[in-house]
Amino acid sequence: MLILVSTKHGMPYLFPALLLVTCSHTLEAHEDSLNMPKEPKKKSSQMSVQIWNSCPHRMRRNTIPYIISVQNSTTTREKAFNQLYQHSLLNNVVVSGLRLPFKNESLLSVVEDFGYMLGLKNPMKDVRTAWYLRVPQKRKKLIVIRLIDKGTRCKWVQHYRQNELWNEMIYMHEQLTKPNHNLLLHVKKLAKQYSWRYVWIRDGSVLMRENDVSPIYKVNSMEHVHSIMKLYGET
Repeated sequence: MLILVSTKHGMPYLFPALLLVTCSHTLEAHEDSLNMPKEPKKKSSQMSVQIWNSCPHRMRRNTIPYIISVQNSTTTREKAFNQLYQHSLLNNVVVSGLRLPFKNESLLSVVEDFGYMLGLKNPMKDVRTAWYLRVPQKRKKLIVIRLIDKGTRCKWVQHYRQNELWNEMIYMHEQLTKPNHNLLLHVKKLAKQYSWRYVWIRDGSVLMRENDVSPIYKVNSMEHVHSIMKLYGET
């Protein structure tokens, strides 16, 4: 479609009708956009809340309870695992200061000689097995002796104390997990520093006592021993 238009010189020329059609479509689209329902604007208060919640320090604050919850659950699992592992060691004792086996001699022969030193008539009937415990930075080898049950372990510990074999530089104690062993060392250090007389192990638990007439405390953690000894802020 073409349109004839005259100029002031009387010379006609043609405009494409496409230009007029395009303009009409543009006007119709503009009218439609005016008639469309507009999206309601968010109130400034709602936008302020969204901006506040998206702030980095606010996000960290919101995640802190979750992090604490995860840490507490992890600590609980670690404590439960430590208790189970310690329970599996209830029949074991660790001995240091024993002689080394001779050539072609088994470790059980050394354990048997140690049993005779305890005053036992037939010590090997109490023993299931024995092995060396690898401990870094230890000159003397540690021997783990697995006995047949907890009662037998108590009997061996009692004979050890009666014969006072520590005077011969032979030491024996219940086998502990690494966390419990570290707790024992920490308690011994504080007991020596603050003149608490007794620290010992019973069934994998660390016990302490200030003197002969004071109560006996079972220590559960580093923080617990500080509370028992009233050492607030100590490390």
